[in-house]
Amino acid sequence: MRDEILRIARKQLESGGYESLSFATIADSLATTRANIHYHFKNKEGLATAATKAHVTEELHLMRSVAHKHNDDFVAFIAELEARFVAMIKKKTDNKIDICSQLIRTDDVPEELANLAQGYFKQVGQLCEEVIVAAQRAGKIANTCNAADLANQAVAMMLGVTQLAIVYGSRGIDSSDRIDGILTGWVRSYR
Repeated sequence: MRDEILRIARKQLESGGYESLSFATIADSLATTRANIHYHFKNKEGLATAATKAHVTEELHLMRSVAHKHNDDFVAFIAELEARFVAMIKKKTDNKIDICSQLIRTDDVPEELANLAQGYFKQVGQLCEEVIVAAQRAGKIANTCNAADLANQAVAMMLGVTQLAIVYGSRGIDSSDRIDGILTGWVRSYR
């Protein structure tokens, strides 16, 4: 039951952030009672925190596997992440994109959740910086670029693309073709 609750909570957080998380909706979806949901999670913040932690763990694992695969090729690393992101947008018919992107755009998020979302993007930046440094050593990215600055730009670009997908999705616009190539086009300029 706990895993099913988390699965539905993640979907709610993806689609509308913290304010869309609803014990009543989860209970209805699982044909159970709110008391049963509360048995597993004391309150909304606890449920949101558990769901966000699961999301962050899964996403960072995926990104680390892509980074390992393209250890010293930042362009290939970004290209694969972008391809996965565009594929995700194409298969989704709703506005569900990313929990952390939803959380950072909302003002009334509990501090622990805001910190989780910010920490996620900090870890993404650190991972990008590691791949950039390896790519610079391999001569695949210009050494004239500051790796930390380029990593910050990469995170900003990823956030921007995510926000575009959210905005387009909320208006019923297929954003996959509009977003495809933005990140790889940007990062290729650093070769």
